[in-house]
Amino acid sequence: MINFKLLTRPVFASIFFTLMISTGYTAETSPHPAVRVENIRRAFSNGEHNAFTDLISWKGKFYLTFRTCPDGHGVHPTSSIIVLSSTDAKTWEKAFQFSVPKRDVRDSHF
Repeated sequence: MINFKLLTRPVFASIFFTLMISTGYTAETSPHPAVRVENIRRAFSNGEHNAFTDLISWKGKFYLTFRTCPDGHGVHPTSSIIVLSSTDAKTWEKAFQFSVPKRDVRDSHF
């Protein structure tokens, strides 16, 4: 029996893609339309672990929120939530940042 807790993300991803290839699953056989990524931009980088994102458009502005933590992806009371805002989804400004004392914050949503 496979202990999935021991599998790392890269190993899991390679197993997943191997299964897709071995079963003949391709974009052509998918019932969903193909997605083409044409542009990738970095909205924020502070060298910390940033995750749990949410993005909305409201009243002519874009808002992006996520959890950031200097201690990594685990449960840490040093984590905080950042909210960025943008009018064009290209340049972003920090609109707000908060944390909860002695608590890990994550999975922020609008």
